Amino acid sequence: MSEQDRGIRRRTVLKGIGLAGLAAAIGPALPPLVRPLLGEEITARVPRRVLGRTGATVPILNFGACRLDAKFDPKIPEALGLGIDYFDTAYVYSNGSHEELLGANLKALSERLPEAQRSKIWITTKANDVSENPAELRRQLETSLQRLQTDYVDLFFLHGLERVEQLSEAAWQEAQALRKEGKFRFFGFSSCFAASPALLERAAQVGWVDAAMVGYNFKMLPPEDDEGKPIELKGEEKAAFERRALTWGDEMQRALDTAHKAGIGLIAMKTQRSVISFGERAAKWEDDKYSKHQAVLKAVWEDERIATICSSMRTLDALRENAAAACDRRRLGAAQWEALERHARACHGQVCDRCDHICGAHLPPDMKVGQVLRCLMYHDAYGDPELARAEFATLPRRAWDAWGVDFTAASRCCPNGVDIGRWMRRAGQVLAC
Repeated sequence: MSEQDRGIRRRTVLKGIGLAGLAAAIGPALPPLVRPLLGEEITARVPRRVLGRTGATVPILNFGACRLDAKFDPKIPEALGLGIDYFDTAYVYSNGSHEELLGANLKALSERLPEAQRSKIWITTKANDVSENPAELRRQLETSLQRLQTDYVDLFFLHGLERVEQLSEAAWQEAQALRKEGKFRFFGFSSCFAASPALLERAAQVGWVDAAMVGYNFKMLPPEDDEGKPIELKGEEKAAFERRALTWGDEMQRALDTAHKAGIGLIAMKTQRSVISFGERAAKWEDDKYSKHQAVLKAVWEDERIATICSSMRTLDALRENAAAACDRRRLGAAQWEALERHARACHGQVCDRCDHICGAHLPPDMKVGQVLRCLMYHDAYGDPELARAEFATLPRRAWDAWGVDFTAASRCCPNGVDIGRWMRRAGQVLAC
């Protein structure tokens, strides 16, 4: 393998602004963690795409803001130097602390860096379910603006929708008033649940949804080679890929087409297809060109309908690794697609694709397997118990209480072979406190 091929993993892709300029601006107070990064060669910036009818160009990789340092977080100027000027947060994340820390960091940087001025960055935040009280939308947004220390956000989402009815005219009427007051520029929703295709179809019909963020990963994509031609997988890799039809079928692809043609800007999340918890075995990644984290991102970027991917990058290394993948223009080849399928098969039984429409048919109607296991993933796999418990606390007891529930049939029909009862009981044990 050539040094050029190997470079995607090793290279540090820095610094459009650059950090040396940041050092000069901030002076001796610059944290030691940043100093070793200074003076490195500028090699690339993350490419940009148009976010649907908004007309705005956004980086294909955006910054899921979590685990930020309260005084100065070096990931933010590093991201700006890489051309990542889109920051994503939400009213509910860690009871508001994520918004507060992002606001404090951006405010401090804006006094020193032209690139951190409010007019040059993009902020997305989200409001929790307001379907029963649309007026709550105003309180949540105004609280978010205070935390973020800004007068407006660029994109305002209804967060975590799981029913088409939540994308309501009543919510839009409340949002429209806030928009006229200049408190946000564009409106949309996020969803990583089974209702995502129906929500996208609904969004295309109503005409007032500017953007949507949905769960989307390589298991929903047909593999293509460097020239964009279909790759024919064989054997176990082919069988594993075809199992996705049990989860989503072609419904998501049709819905993405409809939304894209309607001018809705499409944002992908949950691209890593992370395990629910620490499995009994670690799935080995088998490819020497890209890391697993890079490969799954590149698979989604090959879908040109997707404008940007929201990625929660908790360390500088993770930020650079993802940015290096974004700056690399090569498509995945057959070897990488086969490696992705092998990895997915090795994780069988450890990944929840939130297809509640399958397992939910065998469970009490109010039980929310996808949401509960997502919270457990935050706790166990992401190592973020604060976020996990904050999200879990928004769920009613009937959504997670496994007492007396027989999960046998639900587990048996899971396309990913998840022992649903086991993980639902664990979620109750570690999060219901």
